[in-house]
Amino acid sequence: MFKFADLSSAITHWLADRYGKIDTPFLGPRFILPFRAHHLFPRDMTKLDFFKTNGNSCLFVNIILLVSF
Repeated sequence: MFKFADLSSAITHWLADRYGKIDTPFLGPRFILPFRAHHLFPRDMTKLDFFKTNGNSCLFVNIILLVSF
């Protein structure tokens, strides 16, 4: 069964890969660059710890969760 989390993750990933720009202030270096970098260097994600790999994404999701309450 396809879940909402999978769908939202896929859409976010696609938008960042397709429409995001690395030089966009604040978002570019923190979110767009890591999305693009993992396509070029996929094994680099396995060499970093969890927080280095997912930290910015977790912060972004937490902001969304706080706003939704």
